[in-house]
Amino acid sequence: MNKAVGTVGPLLKEGKELEDEFKDCINYSVMPEEFEAKWQAMIQKHGLQDNKHFGHLYSIRQSFVPAYYMHCFFPFLQSTQRSEGFNAVLKLYVNPNLSILDFVKQYQKIQDKCLVAQDGQDFRTDDKTRNIWSKNPIEKHASIVYTKNIFYRFSKEFEKIEEYFVQHIGDYQFRLVPNDKFVDGYGARSYDVTAIEEEESYYCECSKFDRDGIICCHIIKVMSRFGVKKLHDRYIMER
Repeated sequence: MNKAVGTVGPLLKEGKELEDEFKDCINYSVMPEEFEAKWQAMIQKHGLQDNKHFGHLYSIRQSFVPAYYMHCFFPFLQSTQRSEGFNAVLKLYVNPNLSILDFVKQYQKIQDKCLVAQDGQDFRTDDKTRNIWSKNPIEKHASIVYTKNIFYRFSKEFEKIEEYFVQHIGDYQFRLVPNDKFVDGYGARSYDVTAIEEEESYYCECSKFDRDGIICCHIIKVMSRFGVKKLHDRYIMER
């Protein structure tokens, strides 16, 4: 996507509407069919049928559009720019002469520093003093069963439950609708959750659990509606 800006960037800058539709199409389509429909509508609307740059992006869509690998386990996938930036930091702490044990120790130090930098809060605490965002028993349970790094990510997800309200749309089906126009990481769209309470089974079409190994804010919201107090073992992946 960073490289694509060099080719389609000038077109996107010409109109905010096209830019918004392009980002929505790439970032917030959860199924290939949804991406295809949005892409074709965008191309038709803005007369881009003969644009070679958009044509090239479409031809390689399966290699970079998240909708095509939503169910693949790529935990907390980062952009190339962020990964390259982390590589630069990594070189400050490690070198080829370190043992595996020393490398792991140094890597842990870097992760702790990154957590502090991301949120301005110090999460380098022991398990008994982890920062709890709410009094919800689900979050409290997560603080016990997760490593501190994964719990930090879970907490950031947990904060987003207040940005949705729940609609019961059918047997076992719930729709999570944004209270506002946009939710960070999920866009302006709604998401459907399938929840079978007696089986403690939950699935969201955003596929965050498949991708990152932690449940999304949409599932947490539905769990809270049911009065769930603990995460089922199937949603706690060993690392």
